Amino acid sequence: MDYEALTDQKLLRICLEGDSGAWREFVRRFSGLVFHSIKATLLRFEAKDRDQELARDLFQETFLALCEDNYRKLRIFKGKNGCSLATWLRVLTSRLVIDYLRKKKLPQISLDSYGKEFYGQGNNGLKIPDSRPPPLELLQEKEIRIFLDELLDELKPREKLAIQLRFKDGLSGEKTAMLLKMNRNHLNQIIHRVKKSLREKAEEKGFL
Repeated sequence: MDYEALTDQKLLRICLEGDSGAWREFVRRFSGLVFHSIKATLLRFEAKDRDQELARDLFQETFLALCEDNYRKLRIFKGKNGCSLATWLRVLTSRLVIDYLRKKKLPQISLDSYGKEFYGQGNNGLKIPDSRPPPLELLQEKEIRIFLDELLDELKPREKLAIQLRFKDGLSGEKTAMLLKMNRNHLNQIIHRVKKSLREKAEEKGFL
């Protein structure tokens, strides 16, 4: 079989069928993209250990993650809403790198730099763990919020209003249904449908 002539979608389908030749072509085809995404993500978060060895280790880990559990992560990709396999792989790779960086120890802060502001004196460089959320975690939460806002903007006005009243404004299901002049069953159907759609899109983006 001429694997190189296959489209990305067809190559992926054959990979998921267990064809070893298709998997080798998959790795060859997307190696450059994955490695570039790893280095770009490390640089983006200014990781101190963004050296070649780390990038190579993460490269291996990424492809291991893709093929483990019978290609479980690859089976998530559906190619909906014009999302290409290459774009999805970039997002997934970035997620895996972020997960690695988040597992690192909390940053240490020096009372020399922070203590003077409050106490007017230093303390010989004594360091304590920074109890604030790590910058990576804060950034990831911000990315997820932006992602959810974008998805909500794609909903029909009535669906969006139902989600906003029920979850953002914290109204009860009964109150939400009353304001929207619909019965509870109809409201529950809308919420179930929206949640399912959000979950599928979040999986495609690598947030789940």
